[in-house]
Amino acid sequence: EDDTVEGEYLTRVAREENGTLVWEDQLLPVVEPELPQVQIMMDMNALTHLKSLPPSRLALEVDFFPMPTPVQDKGGRPYFPYMLLMVEGSQGMIIGFAMMPPAETKEILWGQIPLEVVSKLAELGARPHEIRVVSELLAHLLEPVGRELSCPIKLMEQLPGLEDARDGLLQFSGGW
Repeated sequence: EDDTVEGEYLTRVAREENGTLVWEDQLLPVVEPELPQVQIMMDMNALTHLKSLPPSRLALEVDFFPMPTPVQDKGGRPYFPYMLLMVEGSQGMIIGFAMMPPAETKEILWGQIPLEVVSKLAELGARPHEIRVVSELLAHLLEPVGRELSCPIKLMEQLPGLEDARDGLLQFSGGW
């Protein structure tokens, strides 16, 4: 009979008994990790420009993922970049992307994502009516942008348009 409660997992736990370790099974809860503290970078001129635009019908899908193919800047060492991909949701058309080199920490890299999204949208002159993501981390990072633009950030199970665009991009780049 299964006595597990959702969120609990069977775990082997050691305890000391008479100077020796004795192992036993215990059901322990898994603690959800806290979202990291990230300092968000922002182009305030681009954000102000976007705020001045009327909301469009654009349903923006956004994802951030590592690229499987290394790149090399002239005279530099090769590295695996990250891709920030932005797609128009209904047709799956790529409307913006940024290949981002690794940063000193992931938090520094993540802090650049809102800046890149706002900059790309300002270049397009498009203020989305919603932003869709599949990652809780991206939803967390883009929440201040959504708040400033009065644009909801929707955490979705899937983003079919973006997934097709990403798959095509990875095939083209020789990735998996």
